[in-house]
Parts: sequence; structure tokens; C-alpha cells
Amino acid sequence: MSTEPVQGGQDSATDDDKIEGIIAQTRGDISQGSVSDVAEALQQRFLDSQLELSLERFARALAATNAD
Repeated sequence: MSTEPVQGGQDSATDDDKIEGIIAQTRGDISQGSVSDVAEALQQRFLDSQLELSLERFARALAATNAD
């Protein structure tokens, strides 16, 4: 039995997992009408998560927020 505190698995997620989670969160917010500027919201969330994306990867993430 471990005596270490549980961290919620946040350190075990890969960058791709984090990116996909941010995309899913943003899509949910879009569907609720709580995001007015999708690109700005994504950029801020990636910065908050300390994820650095290439312009190409950011464009793919932005496009994924509009996927059905």
C-alpha cells in the first residue's frame, strides 16, 4: 500500500492525451456557447497546460474542434 498522495494521473498523460483532452473540453464549451473565440481559447488552454505546439499541430487541433 502506497503512502504517497494520489495526483489524479496528471503526470502520466502524454502530450497527445493532453491535447486530445483540451480539444474535447473546447468542443464541449463550444456546444454550450461559452467560447466566443475558439483559436484564442485553445491557445490559452495549451499555454495553461504548458504545451508548446507547432503551427501545423495547432491548426489540426483547431480543425478538430469543428469536427462532428
